[in-house]
Amino acid sequence: MNSKPILAVLIAICTLNLALTGWLAIDLHSSVKSGAIKEAAPLPAELSDSKRTAIFEQIKALYNAQDYDGLYAVFAREVQVQIPKSEFLASMKKLKDAFSDIEDGAYSRFELAGAQGGKSYYNLYYTVRLPKSAISSQGSLKITVAVAEGKVGIYGIFLNSITR
Repeated sequence: MNSKPILAVLIAICTLNLALTGWLAIDLHSSVKSGAIKEAAPLPAELSDSKRTAIFEQIKALYNAQDYDGLYAVFAREVQVQIPKSEFLASMKKLKDAFSDIEDGAYSRFELAGAQGGKSYYNLYYTVRLPKSAISSQGSLKITVAVAEGKVGIYGIFLNSITR
């Protein structure tokens, strides 16, 4: 099996994720005071079970349909300014080649990533099934969201296969 295409896809995915998470981490780090973030804090009402399911289903549907323009459009404006659309589209095509479709998924847990400027940032984790993946049929999907003034914005997605 030729591992160069898979390696290139993984590098592209990691680069995109690093850019999004790095931007978020640097931005959050500059505003976090000396206290630690409480991981036991409950999710806000804006991230109810039905909302988390709707977010996952929207991402899954756009990704599976290869509607990368639509997927890019769901990201918050701050993310779109940081990641050029052409770079995002190229990364998504490589990702799709490596992982194929997300067949199914279920919410598993969350992390409170931080708070800044009236926004609270959360990482939502989903276990996913990738039956046509060249790497593994099991995976995880992390969706980073921000909640502010009753609205939820999507700040990042990271699809990863789980090999055992």
